[in-house]
Amino acid sequence: MARSALIIVDVQKDFCPGGALAVSGGDAVVPYINSIIPAFESPASYPVVLSPALAALKARLGEATT
Repeated sequence: MARSALIIVDVQKDFCPGGALAVSGGDAVVPYINSIIPAFESPASYPVVLSPALAALKARLGEATT
């Protein structure tokens, strides 16, 4: 059986407008990601969300992650 995965890397509130590391238009990708996630919610596929970089930095600084 073929399997597939959607890998979402480092999409965090901190990169959106008003966030600690805001990037202009950083929130523009969210509607697209939300629209394709349902295609990966089946027994043969699944979404994987990774946000290690900022979480690790915040942990070292003693801050809560978002």
